[in-house]
This record gives sequence, structure tokens and C-alpha cells, in this order.
Amino acid sequence: MDLIKTTQPDILVHLINDVIVRAKELATTTNEQQQTFSQTGDPADIEAAISTSFKLADLASFSKEFMVNLQQSIKLADVKQALQDNNQSIDQVQTTIDTVKAESDATQSQVEATAKSAGVSQEQIDSIGNVATGVSSAPPSDATPTTLTTPVTPVTPTTPATPTTPTTTSTTPTTSHSSGGSGASTPIPMPVIPTTYTVNVDTITDVPVGTSKAIFLGNLESEENFQNLDTTEVNDPVLTNDKIVVTAQDGTKVTYTILVAPVELKSIVITNPATKLQYKVGEALDLSGLVVTGTNKDGSTQVELVTAANVTGFDSRKPAASQTLGIVKQLTPIP
Repeated sequence: MDLIKTTQPDILVHLINDVIVRAKELATTTNEQQQTFSQTGDPADIEAAISTSFKLADLASFSKEFMVNLQQSIKLADVKQALQDNNQSIDQVQTTIDTVKAESDATQSQVEATAKSAGVSQEQIDSIGNVATGVSSAPPSDATPTTLTTPVTPVTPTTPATPTTPTTTSTTPTTSHSSGGSGASTPIPMPVIPTTYTVNVDTITDVPVGTSKAIFLGNLESEENFQNLDTTEVNDPVLTNDKIVVTAQDGTKVTYTILVAPVELKSIVITNPATKLQYKVGEALDLSGLVVTGTNKDGSTQVELVTAANVTGFDSRKPAASQTLGIVKQLTPIP
């Protein structure tokens, strides 16, 4: 890369850290857009998630290529020194970049799976992604427009691929700080038992949905060199994007973002029919009294929130002897 050849080592370090921060911001935005789509079913929301996921993938690929070229550059030694002056190491940065790339690939795959389950074609996905990353591609003459429309989905309930539990490496990352005047770095142990949750550089993932704050905190291991764990930003039950701040004895702080792993819906059943089953011409659908229970793949159950947007087959514009209604699209558990 000419960028590496023509740029000062300290500026390259600044660039590396900026890329990592931006990639994390894009990952968070993508996850939030997926969550929004799971709640609204609005095609514009999944289109936004596709666009952001492509930007994230593009940035992650750049960072990966950047590190490969840097490792082969004559400036490597100078960059290592600049990183050390910034209380970092080349191995720490490489681990972070590898993790960002793995999480990016997983996020993009989940977004595409969500989009396809909503009826978006691969051609539309690629077209939206190309626009987002500035790649020009002439669509075929019979190509459908990239503006998404709400598809007609089967009655079998589907669950959204919600944000994502990122794929993480098994290596426990560390955060370094200067110790005395020697320039040595002392790793800060991770505060969470690895077998309970998955711990990344700045995330705690695989926290089961509905986990109470007390149970979550009970699974945190307080190492000897930790002064305290600040849990004021942890909800009860724990929610995605909650924060926990770990403070070491020397005052160094590490902030972890919590990502809750959603359960996967397996089936739904009407446990109580709607109160109103007969309608006059022109009357609106009334779901009062309707109770739909969802069963997850782990065997747990919950009452699902059903709105008129989830119901198909209802038409009161003209008389009919009977109508068969279906429940489709994503359902949201009632808290």
C-alpha cells in the first residue's frame, strides 16, 4: 500500500485506531437496524441494515489488508515503536483486527439471511451494497428495482436474525497500560468467566435473553487487581448494549458492551382465540382477547405480541361465509 510508504508511523497508528473505532460503530448501527426491522417489518429498515453491513465489511477488509501489508513493510519496526508509545502492541492490534473481520463477516451473513427471509433477492442485496460502498454495477435490463416491498410470507412463523452475537476468537484479549518508567505493559485480566459468557476485547456476548441483573453479576469474576465493577448501566433484566465498566487498581478503565443472545422461535400456537369472531361489512379487525404462545428451540415459552400487521386473510369489505386468517412475519415477545 502506498499509504503505508508515504505516511508517518504515528499517523499510521492513529489511522489504525480510527478504523477500529469506526468498524465498531458500524457494527453497532447494523445491529440496531436489524433490531428495528424485527420490530417494524419496514423494508426501509432492512435496506438500511444491508447498506451499513456492506460498509462494515468493506472497512473490515481494508483493515485486514492494511495489517498484511504493514507486516511486510520496512516501517513495521517504527510502527511497533509508535504503538508501544501509545501503550499498545502490534499483536494486540492484529487480534483486534482479526476479531473485527470475523464479526463483520458474521454480521453481514446474518443481515443477508434476514433480508432473504423477508423476500429480498441476492441481486437486490448486492445492488444496495454496491451503492453503499460506491461500487458501480450496471443492473441487467430485467432487474427489479432495489426499493424493497413487503413480501407475502408463509403462515409458518419466522424469527428475525437479531443482532447478533458476534463470532469471537478463543484468545482472551488484554488491555495494556504502562507500568512505572520501564515501558513494560501489564495485561489486565478479563472480568468474566469465559465458560459462562463469551468475552471479546470490549464486549460480553452470549448472555441469555431475560437474564436478571443479579444472575449476570453473579457470573462475573472479580480479579485481585480490580478495584470495582461499575454496573450502573446494566438493566434488570440485562439488555443488549448495556455497559459495564471495570476499573483496575492503577485507575485504568475498560468498558464492555453487553450483547444479549436471543432465543430462536420454533413454533406458535393460539392459546386463546380473539373475543370477536364475527364481523359486519366494513368493521376493523379486533384482536382483543387473542393470546398466542411461542415455543423456542430451547423449550422455553412466552406470550407473543400480535398486531394487525401480523395477520393475513382478513377482509371485511364484502360479505363472506368464513375467512381463514394466518399469523405471519416476526413476532415480539411480550415483556
